[in-house]
Amino acid sequence: MSKTNVSISHLMPERIEQIVKEGMHRFFEKRIANLASLTIDELLKGKDLHFFKALGVENVGDLIAEMLRQHLSVSHTDIIGDAFFEAIASALDEMETLPPPDQRRYRLVAGQVFWQELTGDPEFYLKLIQLMRDYPREHRRAFEAEWNRAVNRLGRYVLTEFADADGNIDWEKLAEFNSKSPTPSEETDT
Repeated sequence: MSKTNVSISHLMPERIEQIVKEGMHRFFEKRIANLASLTIDELLKGKDLHFFKALGVENVGDLIAEMLRQHLSVSHTDIIGDAFFEAIASALDEMETLPPPDQRRYRLVAGQVFWQELTGDPEFYLKLIQLMRDYPREHRRAFEAEWNRAVNRLGRYVLTEFADADGNIDWEKLAEFNSKSPTPSEETDT
């Protein structure tokens, strides 16, 4: 995007703060909804169980937590972009701080360069941190509660379906469930 001459500091800071607050709320709402609706199939999708076995993970809670971290690190990139950064960029566009769409250039940038090109303010990336205030902390408790429910819910499923009577993970059974190639009859059924 082209650099603009309008500095964000001359815009309505209360409006920008409200947008940041709403963006943080949407971000955490989506994170929590992602955890609440996550199934074991979705969690296992694309996971290399050999990696977790190689790490020596033997506790179901640890296994689920590790897989959740991987899952969320991928999905959070989309969530933060859609729920937070896109909302801020759209609001700035409405405030006419951006050049007209036909004059914008797009390229992959991040951090100070991204926000300066978007707002014309070389300090906006720092102001954005300040505008977040305590909003992330306010939402963190609800996220952690949903995280714990997801670990317990998914862990219970793994214990029920993929553990022996002593509670040990049956890695072969879990790997077969997650990775086994479909038989020719299964392929034609789909």
